[in-house]
Amino acid sequence: MSKKTCVARLVLLFLIVAVWAAPATAAKKVTVQELSAMLNSWYADKKTDEEISGQLKQMEMREELILPVLNSYSKFNLGPLTIEQLTILQYASELQPLSAPTEQVKPIPDETDRKAILDRMDSYVSNVFSHVPDILVTKGTARFSDAPLSQIQDFRVSQGNGTLMGGTIRNVAGNYIRFHGITKVPMQVVDGVEKPISGKAGPANDPQGLIAWGQLGPILRTVVSDTGKRSTITWTRWDRINAIEVAVFDFNVDRKDSHYELNYCCFPNYDLSGGHVGPAQTIVDWKPFKSSVSYHGQLYVEPRTGYVLRLILEADPKPSDFVHQETTRVDYVTQTIDGKNYLLPKNLVTLNNVVISGDGGGQSYTEVHSILATEYFDFKLRPH
Repeated sequence: MSKKTCVARLVLLFLIVAVWAAPATAAKKVTVQELSAMLNSWYADKKTDEEISGQLKQMEMREELILPVLNSYSKFNLGPLTIEQLTILQYASELQPLSAPTEQVKPIPDETDRKAILDRMDSYVSNVFSHVPDILVTKGTARFSDAPLSQIQDFRVSQGNGTLMGGTIRNVAGNYIRFHGITKVPMQVVDGVEKPISGKAGPANDPQGLIAWGQLGPILRTVVSDTGKRSTITWTRWDRINAIEVAVFDFNVDRKDSHYELNYCCFPNYDLSGGHVGPAQTIVDWKPFKSSVSYHGQLYVEPRTGYVLRLILEADPKPSDFVHQETTRVDYVTQTIDGKNYLLPKNLVTLNNVVISGDGGGQSYTEVHSILATEYFDFKLRPH
């Protein structure tokens, strides 16, 4: 994706109007073909923007809705509410598989060939990718969520809002996932770790928000290191990314072998010395939530070079953790910096499910489901 296209896509998100709606029922899962057919039918019937977006709010994709298909829907003269819901569907679908190929690309590699591909991947990550120079980059992050940010922020400074765990799961916000906003932040990247130049990291670092710690480097090194025991990584299939043939491997890392850490800010620390639970208890301070977790996912590897073109990582937190879900996809593409080519992250989508306190009843809590969609551009060497 070109820099111009990336910027245009982010600008489009600025123009989307946030939607308030009634609580959603169970989502209907559809294929790309089914979605296209429904859009054709709705626009032939002259359905309104409100009617179409209302239908889309109740859907999830069974497979990835790729950008060329999404862009093809412009022929329908989309309204702003429909654009918003299609954008949310597209981002959420990036954790779904591509449509199954109609025929096998090539024979399944034998054990020797699979080992050779993984050895080339190890060499690439340790000898090439890990030596990417320190850079300056612009990071644009859009946030979608099913709870108002104002409610989360109010919770941050309130007291006595009930226990964080236990009781019936409730979403007191009662709203569909919708667009909250976007922030473009200049970053400096040192040894692959992002550090905001301005001190502000954008919507991802709102209360109970993900703290970015290394999508531009350490996350891939961590996965490759943790999966060094070949018993944790298995052959899956051949696939294609942007017409490039890739070998797809599944991986699964136990917590005892994991160096992957959930890192979110911030959750209340209650004073329970008086034995109170609920409105009578007191928040004494706020602490980030950090936890090493088991995880699983997929690596998409170009077989001749060992280059990793895509990483999908799904954390497996404990049921008692503040974070119930974190699933991330990172796409790596060639970037030219100071006349040299480097394979660097370009697009990043994270879906998470974070627990915050309920409405003061002492036995309820709210789950906030969020999508963080990030694009990196304006890559430059960092001066020393």
